[in-house]
Amino acid sequence: MLGELGISRELKKWQLVRDFQKLVGEPIGTHARAYRVADDVIYVQVDNSTWLSQLYLVKEQIVKKLNAGAGEELIRDLRFSLVS
Repeated sequence: MLGELGISRELKKWQLVRDFQKLVGEPIGTHARAYRVADDVIYVQVDNSTWLSQLYLVKEQIVKKLNAGAGEELIRDLRFSLVS
């Protein structure tokens, strides 16, 4: 029934937000924290500008890693913001 309502898919996306740091591993998990998901996009806060730039370079690999962790393609993009 959850699947029919689309809730199962949304729940899996929020589980990716919860498990983000574990799924991306070190050192990324030390500098970045997922805090929101909307549609197929996870929003990530990053602790400094150097890491923000670095994460843009590996964004596609992170998306693939997250989708692999979910066992299906749930996420199409990441949006990064700098925490002040």
